[in-house]
Amino acid sequence: MAYDVAQLLKMSQNELDELFTKSASGEIPDGEAEGTAIVAPGTTYSLDIATFINQFAWQGKVFDSKKGVLKNRIRLFGLNAIIAKVYKAPS
Repeated sequence: MAYDVAQLLKMSQNELDELFTKSASGEIPDGEAEGTAIVAPGTTYSLDIATFINQFAWQGKVFDSKKGVLKNRIRLFGLNAIIAKVYKAPS
């Protein structure tokens, strides 16, 4: 079952943990991906906080699957930052 952002924002931390623990990993994407920060999951504040963060700070990620790298898109500075390596492996 696919979930949309509204459904994920309503889930508790335990529900999110269970969902991500039980879900298979997909392929590493290529290019820009929009994102939504889930803060205070399952509370009435989650959507407001996510909207604020998306408007003023974090915008999503840029993936480079060939290099195994992702960069977070930070609106405040207008740049890509917080670089991480991405790869598929057992967790």
